[in-house]
Amino acid sequence: MPTVSIIAGSKSDLDFVKPIEKIFTGNEITFKTDVISAHRDADKLKEYVISSDAEYFIALAGLAAALPGAIAAHTKKPVIGVPLDGGSTSSLAGLESLLAMIQMPPPKDNKDVAVGCVAINHPELAAQFIQRSLYIRNEKNRMYDVVIDDLNWINPQPDLSDNLERALNQLGLTHTKDNFNNAKVIIALTDSCDTADDIAGEFLERYKGICVRQMIMVPVLQVDELKALNYIKSPEWVRTVDGYSPGSAETSVLEILNKIYRMAPSGGPAVAVGSRRIDNAAYLAKKLIGK
Repeated sequence: MPTVSIIAGSKSDLDFVKPIEKIFTGNEITFKTDVISAHRDADKLKEYVISSDAEYFIALAGLAAALPGAIAAHTKKPVIGVPLDGGSTSSLAGLESLLAMIQMPPPKDNKDVAVGCVAINHPELAAQFIQRSLYIRNEKNRMYDVVIDDLNWINPQPDLSDNLERALNQLGLTHTKDNFNNAKVIIALTDSCDTADDIAGEFLERYKGICVRQMIMVPVLQVDELKALNYIKSPEWVRTVDGYSPGSAETSVLEILNKIYRMAPSGGPAVAVGSRRIDNAAYLAKKLIGK
């Protein structure tokens, strides 16, 4: 059976599959690639996912990118989404597919559709993340399942951290806030208004000398930040947030979001869930650990 099922939403997405196949082939990770549309082939997709023996799914799609969520609805295995920019058919440069993948609804009745998302047009990060995940799964000497890292320097959110602890407890996952060397997964809560360079520098300093980890990013978009970004009226320009400028006054919202979602701390990739979606982060961590 293949370790990873790679599903592209259309034949036009297959060029983005090649970097994944190259990484898996070079690391002797078995895979199977198929083209199935979540919209045109909904029944076929459901049957395919339910019958699959794969340990992971990678879903690549652009535009109204329902594919990762549709897969997650029919499996308890980890689903990693790769948003694509849609080429000449999109005027939003992939923002629509990014948001379609990350803003999954919260769990209900112990059922979830959590999806871990990488950056727009970066399929290699999904492959590298799964390679890392397989390495972690085979380790037996980790004391904790999850380490919680709160990076909200501008707007501290202790309630989110507390709620995350409760969510992990409910799922039976052990956790810590300071023992980085003895945890399998890092869940990082990060301010959306920090520059990518600041975040990367902090990560490298925090995780220096630490073996590879799986990292789940949880951006914390505040209502006032959305207003400051003038998100609805003008998504192309960012304004200063409470006197703090995220990079520059002329940084695109898409660039800010995409930088957050393509963070690669300690030389490895991270996946992300939607803004403040700590419940989905907890469920995704459980799937990645294999519990």
